[in-house]
Amino acid sequence: ALAFGDAATALFEEYEATVPEAKRASQNTAWSIVEEAYGRAGGFEVDASAFDGALAAFKTPGPPAEALAALPEPAAAIMKALGDTACAYAQTKGPRLGWGTAYRTLARDAGAFFGGFALWPSEAVDVPNFTLYFGSGSPANPRDLFMRLECVPRVDVATDAEYAERYYAPFTATCLKLMAEDERFRPYVSTSAYARGCLAPSGVRVFFDAGDASAVETARAAALELAGLWADSLATAAPVDAATRTRLAARDAVVRRVAADASPDNINRKIVYGPDLFKKTKDLLAGAANARKSPRVLCVGCSGGTGIRAVRGLLEGGVDPATTKFITRDPSKPAAKTLAALGLEPVVADLDDAASLVDIGAGCDAVYVHGTTGDEKQIDKAEAPRAKALAEALATAKTPPLVIYNSVAAPDDTGIPRIEQKHAAEAAFRSALPGRTAILRAHLFMEELWKGYTRPSIAKGTYGFSVPRDKPLCLTSVKDMGAVAARCAFEDAAPAAPLEVVSDVLSPLEMAAAFGDAQGSSVKHRQSWALYLFSRVLLPELHQIIRFYRKTDFEQYAAAAAPAMAAALREPAPLQSFAGFLEETGWGDASRTYEDLARES
Repeated sequence: ALAFGDAATALFEEYEATVPEAKRASQNTAWSIVEEAYGRAGGFEVDASAFDGALAAFKTPGPPAEALAALPEPAAAIMKALGDTACAYAQTKGPRLGWGTAYRTLARDAGAFFGGFALWPSEAVDVPNFTLYFGSGSPANPRDLFMRLECVPRVDVATDAEYAERYYAPFTATCLKLMAEDERFRPYVSTSAYARGCLAPSGVRVFFDAGDASAVETARAAALELAGLWADSLATAAPVDAATRTRLAARDAVVRRVAADASPDNINRKIVYGPDLFKKTKDLLAGAANARKSPRVLCVGCSGGTGIRAVRGLLEGGVDPATTKFITRDPSKPAAKTLAALGLEPVVADLDDAASLVDIGAGCDAVYVHGTTGDEKQIDKAEAPRAKALAEALATAKTPPLVIYNSVAAPDDTGIPRIEQKHAAEAAFRSALPGRTAILRAHLFMEELWKGYTRPSIAKGTYGFSVPRDKPLCLTSVKDMGAVAARCAFEDAAPAAPLEVVSDVLSPLEMAAAFGDAQGSSVKHRQSWALYLFSRVLLPELHQIIRFYRKTDFEQYAAAAAPAMAAALREPAPLQSFAGFLEETGWGDASRTYEDLARES
């Protein structure tokens, strides 16, 4: 059901009791079609929290006396009758939706009503907007229903015939039947030039008799048919390129704003709703920034040093800590207290305990998975099985959250156990949550250079790394992983391919120079052949990793990273340079340690 919440349900039940039977039946008929079509389109989540829930269920204040006095009859009588109206407005959220709204109204006693929804796909695809709207007809015929059923194009169809054929031809026969052939349906021609100009190809705007059961079923079938066609298009549409994404996003914002400002219904709403509610409803319909709420994010595996850094990046990327939770086995541990001090809410769960994962993603828009194992020297072979268990638990939700997984940048056939496990976890998420997974692949974490096996020798002037001094390496700030995750969460972006998060590209020689600048003393790079040869015999996994860094052409990753990010995200996150990272983390302060990165900003 298209439910706005308990308060709205109670409010509409109160008003329905006052409405004449014919109007009540007409309103119930219209709303039943809206609910069925909404379910066929995807049954997206309904979120009535915009403006702190001010639009979730409200009664109109009614027109002021001076406004009524300025109106001629019968307009004044109509406005007075509409003065006491129950209303509910909400945002709709779900996979591949850029914006969506649902709304419903019902006037006490008079029984006038309207209701429906508008679903705007994200700019990742060019599928049209789907709109269904019902309204009560004239006072002379209380059983009259007005229906608007159409998919609003997101391109200029006068210059894109292929778009028109692809999205509108399949509904042409039904459109012609309702608009021109079936005498039970009376085409509506608006007096508004703007409204007439916005009629979509294969768009339907008609009146019909809600008391005519056969006409009702014809209207219902048409609404379900178009909802199904739209849902299929949304599910199968290929992603568009970066330039098209940018154009669609800009056009969508303008069209929604103009539609909200120029709607013929505004004449009545402005008087009946009052200035505050009128503006809020328009802003919600337009998808204005003040109507958008921070995504609700669950953080997994974020209690370590790098995990807390990632959370800081998530919050700096705009995610509200008040809408963010984190999984912990023990809220009393220092790391859990650090996250709680940032404003996050702890959720007690254990990835090794399936029972604790039931409904773990309830109420979440996105789940950021920093890891499913600790940062340990010994390989934890449960990493991929834990990811699979978490993915399967999240997949049981009616609207599964977007999963954003922190993985590692490498080919799929390195043979390095730690990398293979990360990629197996990727596969587990993608398998259980198709179309709801964003894979972020990190390169060499800048934060690793703070650890005890690296920082002390650098402070003394030597940066040892068994890689040629002039070989370019891709570096990733963990904070940037959080920042990119924030953009994915805000945009509900699930790119088909993994996103490489490349914060900077430097050779060991350039990194040594940056260390020297940050700490005020010379640092030289030393290529440790002894470690390379020693590890080959006694530390085979370390040797594999060193060999990976020596042999991999990182310039190919660097060249592809930024264009891929621009294609996947409407607003790619700004990334941190290595010099900026050293300054932000206080590298020059010899008293600071790796542990300080998590404890402090």
